[in-house]
Amino acid sequence: MFAGSIKSFYLRYGFLLILTTLIVLNYVTKSVNLFSYDVFGYYLYLPKFVHDWNLNFTDLEWVTKINDTYHNTPTLYQFSWIDNQHWIIRYSSGMALLYLPFFLIGHLIAYLLNYPMDGFSTPYQWMIFIESILVTCIGFILLQKTLRNYFEKSIVQLTLVCIFFGTNMMVHSGMYNLNVMSHNYLFMLYALLLFLSEQYLKTGRQKYWYSAIACSALMTLVRPVEIISLCIPVFWGMDSLNAVRKRLAGFCVNERRQSLLSFFILMAFGSIQFIYWKIETGHWIINSYDNPGEGLDLLSPHLADYLFSFRKGWMLYTPLVMVCCIGFWYLYKNQRTIFFPVIFVFLSSLYLTASWSVWWYSSSFSSRAAIPAYSYLCFPLAALLTAIQTTGGIKKWQSLFFSGLIPILIVFNLFQTWQFHKGIIDPERMTKAAYLKNFLALKRAPETEGLLIKLRSETGVESFVPAPYFQHRIIGMEDMEFGNDESLVNTPVFEGKHAQRVSPSGFSKAIWIPFNAVTTHDYAYLRISAHVFIPSGADTITKANLCAEMQYHGKTYFWRSLNFEKLNLPRDQWQYVEFIYLTPEVRSREDIFKTYFWNRSDHSIYIDDIKLETFY
Repeated sequence: MFAGSIKSFYLRYGFLLILTTLIVLNYVTKSVNLFSYDVFGYYLYLPKFVHDWNLNFTDLEWVTKINDTYHNTPTLYQFSWIDNQHWIIRYSSGMALLYLPFFLIGHLIAYLLNYPMDGFSTPYQWMIFIESILVTCIGFILLQKTLRNYFEKSIVQLTLVCIFFGTNMMVHSGMYNLNVMSHNYLFMLYALLLFLSEQYLKTGRQKYWYSAIACSALMTLVRPVEIISLCIPVFWGMDSLNAVRKRLAGFCVNERRQSLLSFFILMAFGSIQFIYWKIETGHWIINSYDNPGEGLDLLSPHLADYLFSFRKGWMLYTPLVMVCCIGFWYLYKNQRTIFFPVIFVFLSSLYLTASWSVWWYSSSFSSRAAIPAYSYLCFPLAALLTAIQTTGGIKKWQSLFFSGLIPILIVFNLFQTWQFHKGIIDPERMTKAAYLKNFLALKRAPETEGLLIKLRSETGVESFVPAPYFQHRIIGMEDMEFGNDESLVNTPVFEGKHAQRVSPSGFSKAIWIPFNAVTTHDYAYLRISAHVFIPSGADTITKANLCAEMQYHGKTYFWRSLNFEKLNLPRDQWQYVEFIYLTPEVRSREDIFKTYFWNRSDHSIYIDDIKLETFY
């Protein structure tokens, strides 16, 4: 049997093996700066409040100085501009609360050892580094305790080993400081929630119930969609849909005091975010994710891509998850009291996670958004392992099949993890061609770069040399020859009978075109050009932009421009200008591309022949 064949070390010391691997990998792959990219946004609440005793970002001068010193992020995408007058941190404050205890320890050490007390110097880095390792360890300890209520010790140890080494859990809790991100902390919080729910079921003590509600509230403050976690304490121990209905009815009729106090706890945590928004913007509730290029597409989830795409398919890169899903059947048969909350949270989380328009969730191995799910996927996996080990629990051929398959999948995952570490598997841009070209490869194939998804510049500056294989078309032209707009003039004119006079703080005519008319591919280079006439007497520095943007439902994202302040254009003569715009990964192929001229100066500027060309 599978369990019996490796029962000695792995089953008795599984947690020790995980712990040792976790510490070694984190230390070996530790980066210079933990507070980068998204983590920079999670964390900013703490150093900003300590620095100024407020969270007001009238401008981003302080943040820019920190970024210039520590090089946290190439762009300050962590902020949103609300009502054209308020900068706020895009991310909710839950992670800052979780970082707070070790941030304070780091702050004290920085004071005692005379380090910069700016929140980013060495003591802070090490404290959050240590905290994130402890968070993972606590998560596994709590899971071990909860699983022991339902499964044998050997099964529990084996389950934890499989989850850690057989999925992307090892990467996102043990490598490159990815455990500092929200996903690893949510894994621990789900483990805590399961533990508290089990304790409440066993003892009936109210302190466990309210602690579980507080845990769910904190998870929601970290990531709002985790409100679904409430289903775990509410439905834990329910063995049928009828029991679930009775439990809900009880909350409404017999346990109203408990329900009201639970609601108060949820609102107490939520008010932390609401008060921040109210103080900084005047609104109790806002959408801080103000980039229309990403968001929840609840009516068109990307389930197939999220699960099976070669780019980042969760079940393609971590196929052990499919085995966990098979285990739901055995969980239903043998541990029905925990089946309903686990399956409901799993399916709800899967749907919501796959509904995010940027379903690949940036750089990661497999899906980093799936990390919290491993806490409750331990249960169906343990149920399957129990069936394999139990006489009569599963057919013999099925037992042999899974006994051989699970070790193979773990080894396969470890190999692909190594490929990811060596750059053979790209963290964000994989395609079917690139994956198959490097399948089981020990060295990245030389032609891989040309097979990957097009690399976009993080700063928006693109270099472009038309390749011979590119298709080239002129897809838009605004020559100012049509219309009765008063801004159309007959002098000065570059070509034809008219040009457009663009008044101060004004905009030219625009070219609009849907993305599906720009290209049939997933990207295109767009060359945007125009002829510009700046009259004498204008400001020495011309404040104007030739702009390009993508729009989703009329809202702009991925705005780029040619800034005339960086050009030294002569006066009283027509000048040709152009720039290259590489299209983003559009939210939908019906999104609209728009290009136009924006005059920000105090004098009129003339423009003619705005032209749009596509190369793909």
